[in-house]
Amino acid sequence: MQNFQPQKIIVEAKVRNLPLTQKVLNKFKKVPQQVIKTYQELKTPQDISFAKRTLILAEQRGECLKPFPKIKHAINLGDYVFNPISNCHLECTYCILQSYLKNNPYITLFVNWESYAKAILKKATEQPEHCFRMGTGELSDSLALDNLTDLSQEMIPLFAKIPNAFLELKTKSNTIKNLLPLQHQGHTVISWSMSPQNIISKEELKCASLEERIQSMIQVQKAGYPVGIHLDPMIYFMDWEKAYHNLIEQLSQNLDPKRIAWVSIGSLRFDKDLKREATGRFPQTKIFSEEFIAAPDGKFRYFKEIRRELYQKVWHWLQEWSQDFPRYLCMEAPWMWQAVTGQEAPLPEQKEIELTNRLKALLI
Repeated sequence: MQNFQPQKIIVEAKVRNLPLTQKVLNKFKKVPQQVIKTYQELKTPQDISFAKRTLILAEQRGECLKPFPKIKHAINLGDYVFNPISNCHLECTYCILQSYLKNNPYITLFVNWESYAKAILKKATEQPEHCFRMGTGELSDSLALDNLTDLSQEMIPLFAKIPNAFLELKTKSNTIKNLLPLQHQGHTVISWSMSPQNIISKEELKCASLEERIQSMIQVQKAGYPVGIHLDPMIYFMDWEKAYHNLIEQLSQNLDPKRIAWVSIGSLRFDKDLKREATGRFPQTKIFSEEFIAAPDGKFRYFKEIRRELYQKVWHWLQEWSQDFPRYLCMEAPWMWQAVTGQEAPLPEQKEIELTNRLKALLI
């Protein structure tokens, strides 16, 4: 994986003396720095590739903890999300952040971690009867910058002390050094988005290789963490079947299925804005050139026959590997569930309860 090396650091004056600010600045003493009053003044459209070379250290002034966006028919991937980092230095050609953050594309680290911790503890304490699933990874890779922020050393011990809350950290990195010695008590799931190596090489630029990800998964499982697997987005290409079968074979040969929290399966989907941004930034990519259809949600997806074939094959290979862990289709309608599994689609609420119960079963 390629580590982040900012070319410039911009610091809000109010947070200049906070511990996390000083930690980051000490790691990049030779990088030019600029102090400003508020980062809000920088929220204007910028060239994304240029903006992602700048790191902003700022204060999160809004809500630190937000409900996970509800989508019809979709499995809710958590109850709440929190985003101490906005944007990502990794360069996945299909990443939605290219369009979603086009008016605010700088890599921003919100250094007032205590505000996030208070919001998390408050929510868990207010509803002690509810078991919360929370996560980062909505606006950035959860671990790609952990070697400079050390935020995992704050997040994981916090959740280890909250009996009714679980954390999911989603990544395409191999930045796990901080995780291994932490006391997590099984309350943190480390999840990887997985693709065949040829897709990683062409479409997941700067990310950890397949071998690096698998070796990282092995190490965190040995450290007792539950591991999540996201086969999403699956990419359709010539010889996809062989590539994805080999991928699942490699996972099955290296991972303990009894310590897997869940596996999600989804396929490439995008809107017009993302396609325009992605093809402009990555003219070499061919993944947007397949046959797609506009879905009711406004996103373009592979034809249903293609998606069904992708899912059926992967579902079968996962069943052959193990039935110890739950799996689910991501962002698909009930008819697709039935076509793939031969069973009536579960209600999202039912599946979410299954995922929560799986986490409870993996507590250590």
